[in-house]
Amino acid sequence: MNSLAISEHPPKRYTAFDAKRFTSDTREDGFTVRVTRSEGIWIAECDQLGLVTEADNYADLEARTRKIAPELAEMNGLDTSGQSIRLEFQIMEIPDEW
Repeated sequence: MNSLAISEHPPKRYTAFDAKRFTSDTREDGFTVRVTRSEGIWIAECDQLGLVTEADNYADLEARTRKIAPELAEMNGLDTSGQSIRLEFQIMEIPDEW
């Protein structure tokens, strides 16, 4: 796992196109994690992994997602062959109160 510094809040002007963050890139195909924020709660969803989780801030959400994603990949029979998996975080909407 890489050791990127993660701020609590991503930059204010992110769009779905430039809000991509990657973890280890040893698996050829990655998994897209859609991130939204609703009523102060950050939500991450990934259909490929069957992942839905939430946290109070973006940093905790990303950390939680990175922790559970490999286990979900294995549980869903996705061949990771003992490799690290790549996660692409796409922030789908940014609230006005940022």
